[in-house]
Amino acid sequence: MLLRAPFLRCVSWLRRFSLYVACSSTASVGLQPATFPAPGQAMAMLPGHRGLLAQRVCTAGSLLLCPVAWHPGCNHSSSAFSPASAVAIGQAACSTRQLVITRAKVKKSRRYIPEGEFQPRLLTHKLQKAERIQQLQQLWDEHSQQFNSIHFSALMQQLAVLHEAAQTGRLPRGSNDAQEAEQLLLEWLSNDSTSSKPKQRQGRAAAQQPQHRERQQQHKQPEPSTPQRPEQPAELATAQQLAGNIAAAALQPGQREQLDGRALVMITHSLAKVGLGDSQLLHSIIQATGPHVLRRLDAQQLTNLIWSVAVCTLQSRHGQNSSRESSNSYASNGRGPDSNGSLPSAAALPPAGVAASSQRRFQLPYSWLAAAAAALQQQLDRCDSAGLAMALWGFAQVGFRPEDAWWSAFWSATQDRLSGYSGQDLSLVMYACGKLKAKVPDAWLASYLAASCAVLRSLSPQQLTMSLWGLAGAGCQPDKAWLMLWFLESKTNMHRAGTQDLSVWLYSLAVLRITPSPLWCTSFVEASFERLTAANTAPQELVNVMWAISCMSWSPPMLYWKGLMDAAAASFDRFNSHDLANCISAATAVDVNSIDKHWLTCFLQASEPKLSSFMPVQLAHTARSLAMTLKAHDWASLCIQASWQSAFIRAVSQQLSQGKFSERNLYWVVDGVKQINFKPATQDARDFLRTAEPCLEQLRSMCVQQRKDQTAQQ
Repeated sequence: MLLRAPFLRCVSWLRRFSLYVACSSTASVGLQPATFPAPGQAMAMLPGHRGLLAQRVCTAGSLLLCPVAWHPGCNHSSSAFSPASAVAIGQAACSTRQLVITRAKVKKSRRYIPEGEFQPRLLTHKLQKAERIQQLQQLWDEHSQQFNSIHFSALMQQLAVLHEAAQTGRLPRGSNDAQEAEQLLLEWLSNDSTSSKPKQRQGRAAAQQPQHRERQQQHKQPEPSTPQRPEQPAELATAQQLAGNIAAAALQPGQREQLDGRALVMITHSLAKVGLGDSQLLHSIIQATGPHVLRRLDAQQLTNLIWSVAVCTLQSRHGQNSSRESSNSYASNGRGPDSNGSLPSAAALPPAGVAASSQRRFQLPYSWLAAAAAALQQQLDRCDSAGLAMALWGFAQVGFRPEDAWWSAFWSATQDRLSGYSGQDLSLVMYACGKLKAKVPDAWLASYLAASCAVLRSLSPQQLTMSLWGLAGAGCQPDKAWLMLWFLESKTNMHRAGTQDLSVWLYSLAVLRITPSPLWCTSFVEASFERLTAANTAPQELVNVMWAISCMSWSPPMLYWKGLMDAAAASFDRFNSHDLANCISAATAVDVNSIDKHWLTCFLQASEPKLSSFMPVQLAHTARSLAMTLKAHDWASLCIQASWQSAFIRAVSQQLSQGKFSERNLYWVVDGVKQINFKPATQDARDFLRTAEPCLEQLRSMCVQQRKDQTAQQ
């Protein structure tokens, strides 16, 4: 240990001396023992730039020389270090230094790009910092031919943010804060650039910030917390038009092959956020995101793509910016892959350039959905709860039910993770399971109910609706603990719930064959009466409540039921075939005496032009209900006009010729036709009965044979 330090110093001195020889020797000259410099004089002996070069090379470690054991009593000519090798190493060191200097000059020159030359990074920065849709439009007009994959992603992402800001009437988040921070930074640099002490600069900047804010507030006009934008509809139309133009340019053949998966996902997601469901763009997106692209996407990108494609498909089907497939699409305000997670609003109409294509119904190819499901199956373990819930919601909205193997992987991957799901994610997952009629395993259902009980108190009325409706749609019977918590929370949130939520609550309970307590029913009557009897109430919301009451062992108050009947009579013109059939069926099931002459006349007048669109089950319920009404009221036969009778006979004859009647439905139709007094259309009724009765006997014999076969198999 005592000899180690002197030895290391000797080695260091020898290396420095060898470097001196490499830089100063120009010919093969032998070294003389008497010319050894002192340990601290080797670098000083090198002239000018050679000494600087030797010092830099030695410091950076670019020249590695083996230490030579020099000793005054040894033969130096026999050393392993020769002057020729020293010269070669010195030349290599000089070449390396020159290469480093050249690279540094090139890197430094890149910082100063000539004015007017295109700068991709600067364009990306401008796109991300744009605060108005018109700024994005200007950047697109100026540089559309120079866009790459990163520019498309940045532009579409910022466009979606500004579109959402225009809908809410607020500026993009952080825009004012960014401007104020930039001004403070510039003033801080200008005032304290001559100061040499960091602590003094920090103290002076902190002292000047309040003064700057006061001056800025004095010269700044007061602004409301929510700026009013009278040009908001124009901005929304501009955003949709711009999104359509950008997506069309990015997805055209030849250009879409150059886009990476992230850019394709961002374009699709932005189209969904701005409410643009163009079938041609969807077709291009499906072609661009083939199976090879889907397999390369990560879990978040894949779930975002599935959600965005589903939203755009729904918008294409409905023609306007609506994400609801029907009035039962209770996930319309669910969370998306973005930060706040809201789906596109239905506030703005499609732009004129894409309105025609948006009106066409677009059907997603089954092959693409299967490929997306297969890619998602491989990443189920890496999906977060929000992304997986929205991907499953997307499958449900487009009506795609994955195969049993996919469901098995889904149950296995999520069963142990349900306790970490949020209340919104749990409600979305169950809603999708109910819409897809999934066969939920008992073990998974038990885990779901346990996880849902933990967060049930934090659910919103809409999330309570999705949870209960999903259980009813999937045929899952909840346990008593979950039901008790749900009844408590729904009763608490009943006055905050919407009309649709209230109607679906009662409808789902009827499907599950659960009758609420009298106290809960009383609260429901108080909360729903004024809403259901309003003139703008959706027909399906009213019919859902009437149908649910007819299925429960609950007798509503007379005034409540009378109000529902009067509201239905006033809205018959807005009812479709399904609502009309369910309404008269519920009316006769609850109280046939509540049907008066005016109500029946309004029903017959509204249903006559729509009988041709009635399904066999709807025709059967209508015939059965009218037969019950005729038995209860003598005046009912006078309300059934000959035109309605002829339309009904034509509708049932058409369905019978196509073989769509079941044995039960055909029996109700035949029985109803026999009891209804067909006056001018007697011959048509006889012809129908002559054909229907043999068919009914044949269906009965087939049903009897099927029951016998089932009994024999058991």
